[in-house]
Amino acid sequence: MNFQLREEATEQGDSFEIYKFTSEEFTYTFTSHNEDVIVDAKTYTAVPIKRGSFSKDLTEGVIRCSVQAPITTFFMEYILAYPVLPVSVEIRKYYFADMSQSALVFYGRINSFTVNGQVGTVECVSSISELNNKVPRVFVQSLCNNVFKGETCGINPASFTSNETVLGISNDGRILTLTGIGALYGWYGGYKQGIVSFQHDSRYIAEQVTNQIQIHFPLRDLTVGDVVQVTVGCDKTGLTCRYKFNNLLNYVGMPYLPLGPNPVNWGVD
Repeated sequence: MNFQLREEATEQGDSFEIYKFTSEEFTYTFTSHNEDVIVDAKTYTAVPIKRGSFSKDLTEGVIRCSVQAPITTFFMEYILAYPVLPVSVEIRKYYFADMSQSALVFYGRINSFTVNGQVGTVECVSSISELNNKVPRVFVQSLCNNVFKGETCGINPASFTSNETVLGISNDGRILTLTGIGALYGWYGGYKQGIVSFQHDSRYIAEQVTNQIQIHFPLRDLTVGDVVQVTVGCDKTGLTCRYKFNNLLNYVGMPYLPLGPNPVNWGVD
């Protein structure tokens, strides 16, 4: 039985979808199945990931689709690199009865990203929208165009990473009290927008208050007394690049451009 007949059958067999997120720097693979699956010798990790329905933009001629999942390492990387880092999205469907056949559900790229509590949502557009991309890739904006810690940025994350002991964990696991981070509180963002890692598991640092950091999703198996790695964050402003990282020579932004959609509030009809 071919794939189309299985799709049209009254009683369908067990199926699953796989999700592949790819950029020049990483590839992450997930599945909506309740267990990990192996496709073409590659393991797709089971996570509670799901996609929304598709919609077509009649103006641009692109297909739009949203993908939702708990905060993961992939989403952390994307937040840090947004809005410069292009990430492609591929969604395919398989039936266990015949893994040699599959259907391409969606292929495109991530257009935007939102976080609500412990869940991240990426809005994706089909690859035809690449024709609408601005050229060159450097945008006229006050914030830096570089990917933080990327090749053009030149920052060595090891120089801004330290090992700290966990002194306390909130009941929901989202607020961690750490040694040694209070000295950087308020210093051009400190550890806000940085990364905290434990046993190859990483989380985005949403906020820092003195020696406490807030993350969107708890770190697995973390207990008081454990040692974590924390890396400072970058808000991509010129002042941060100059005074926090001493890296202004590699800054690719226009820091004197006013922020906001319309800096002129008078004399305009």
